[in-house]
Amino acid sequence: MSETIQKTTREKFPFTRLEGMAYFCSALGIQFVTATYFMWSQVFYHAPKDENITNQVFYTTFILASSMLLLARVTDAVSDPLVGYWSDRTRSRLGRRRPWIIYASIPACISFILFWFPPIAHSSTWNFVFGLAVSIIFWWAITMVLIPLLALTPEVGVTKEGRVEFAKYWGIGLAVGFVIANLSGFVVHAVGAKAMGVIYGAAAFACFQFAGWNIKERFDINTPVEKGDGSSVAQIMSQFREAFKLHSFRVLTIAETIFSMAIFLINIVIVEYTLIVLGKDEGFVPLLLFPFILVCLGASFFIPQLAEKYGKKKLYAFGLGGFGVVFFGLGLVGILPDNIQLIAAFGIVTIAGLPQAVKFVLPYVLIGDIADEDSEVHRVPKREAVFAGALGFAMKMGMALSYIIRYAVYAPFGEFSKSNATPVILIGPVTGVICFVACYVFVKYYPDYDKGEKSGIS
Repeated sequence: MSETIQKTTREKFPFTRLEGMAYFCSALGIQFVTATYFMWSQVFYHAPKDENITNQVFYTTFILASSMLLLARVTDAVSDPLVGYWSDRTRSRLGRRRPWIIYASIPACISFILFWFPPIAHSSTWNFVFGLAVSIIFWWAITMVLIPLLALTPEVGVTKEGRVEFAKYWGIGLAVGFVIANLSGFVVHAVGAKAMGVIYGAAAFACFQFAGWNIKERFDINTPVEKGDGSSVAQIMSQFREAFKLHSFRVLTIAETIFSMAIFLINIVIVEYTLIVLGKDEGFVPLLLFPFILVCLGASFFIPQLAEKYGKKKLYAFGLGGFGVVFFGLGLVGILPDNIQLIAAFGIVTIAGLPQAVKFVLPYVLIGDIADEDSEVHRVPKREAVFAGALGFAMKMGMALSYIIRYAVYAPFGEFSKSNATPVILIGPVTGVICFVACYVFVKYYPDYDKGEKSGIS
């Protein structure tokens, strides 16, 4: 009886616990460098003006700092589909994904560390040039790590149950990594942003190496590569045109692009929100987010059961719409009386852990469903990385647009400060509306694969 149970378990969850922990560690590494970059890059190069600091350091102007981050993300956006395409075509003794994870993590982590060491100790255009160049290298390199990692969810999970379970390790890793990334507030407060960059960059590198050497791919490397030299622009574009012929993938891409504008805008301004609206220093950020992470971490363990009970489509829609409610709430907190503002902020941020758990676990489980249909329709080997890359491209365009939205909201009000908090408060309702639009698109047009619906091609 026990042997039968063990066999059934292996069939449903065809990966080892070590592989699950390695995937968990890879998610930690991603958060160590990306979450800290989003949290501190803008503030580091151009901090909010503090009237209480007489010799405040600005490495560049507000416009140049914003432009630097925007240009880096726009330049990087094209890397996702390219890396996805190249990874699917890679054939080596390590597999299709692992070489990218192992070797691209080297320039990714080095460039992340260098970002926090601008050459000029005051506001300078050279700091803008330096930050832009290093950011471009960082985002290209981290994409070469991330896209192959994401493609492992459907590839290693294999079964529908296995995909959700394997993705759970990824989601929990993102949640724990987000906690540790937010502890960077204490690190920055204690030893500065430069030391923080070294610590988190080195830790991320260790995580990526552990993942790259301990996850075993299921793909047969003797599977022939599709015809072509793999470098033709026309051939690459053909792959992605085929991907976007699937109605379900178009819908998911549109919804994720819209949602990315909101979530990354919040990531950009969370430190500013804490400083300006709540009147706390940067060391308070991890305290504010701690209950959020606890809820997110706890909820992540139940995503497989919830997905089985309610279906992935309903659960994912909850993730999109739930953030809409939360972001509206953040805006309302800014206009509450000071004596209840902090309590309300903790309450709203804590609730955000529920939709965040869904968003951490499910996106690339959905990609697995889409890749299955694509393989059936086009009769080709599964192209998980192509879909992950194309989705990454769309999401990064949403990220880039988030910087434009931030500037559009802030610009009419001038330099934001504690005495001019209106632009920071307005980010809440703006991002809330964006999330509701994303949820509407997904609910109305995405097929329910769990009920046997197919999207078809067009």
